[in-house]
Amino acid sequence: MKRNVLLSILFMLLLHDSVAQLYLDNNFTAKYLVEQVLLAGDKSILVENVKYRRSENAISFFQSSCQSIDMKEGVLLTTGHFMQVATPNRFGNSGNSNFKVGDAMLKQIANGITYDAAVLEFDFYPNADSISFNFFFASEEYPEFVDKGVNDVFAFFISGPGIQGIKNLAVLPNSIEPITVDHINNKKNSNYYIENKLWIPSNYEYFKYNQWAGELSYN
Repeated sequence: MKRNVLLSILFMLLLHDSVAQLYLDNNFTAKYLVEQVLLAGDKSILVENVKYRRSENAISFFQSSCQSIDMKEGVLLTTGHFMQVATPNRFGNSGNSNFKVGDAMLKQIANGITYDAAVLEFDFYPNADSISFNFFFASEEYPEFVDKGVNDVFAFFISGPGIQGIKNLAVLPNSIEPITVDHINNKKNSNYYIENKLWIPSNYEYFKYNQWAGELSYN
């Protein structure tokens, strides 16, 4: 049975650190990223109609050895330029606009107008009765814009036989709460929130010998 997946992301993902390595490459096609990265080259899963919409600078393949991230490789989708992911967190207002439109379904989740959505969509025919995926959500809006009307959001929409309408799989465990800045922060659902400190070069020696702290500061 065919399933349709709409992977929509509206957020700035910032990954990198002073010790671990981050590799980024956006020279791959959306079709390659879906078949070889998201589905790990599983040829038993038929994939069709792969589409990526919005800025070409907002999608990339990544590999990471960061201890603070459980994912070793995957697909990066961002509201800004993918290369900004590999920069230190020196300022609270980093980022840039791609001057692209948002997404109507993301608007419903974010409860407001969205901009610079990165949308990856494809049809697939599953070879099992279940599906799972891993994702890492981060935002430049943390922490100063929590509940300030700037609500970055991530969604994983799926539709097809046996599914009523379009369902968002990206929700908090055992709930229907979506993945947004206003739903996961230092005040709400804080057990899922990791605060990234600003990178201070004068503390390099401390960060060098405390890799976890270094990652969180350099992210």
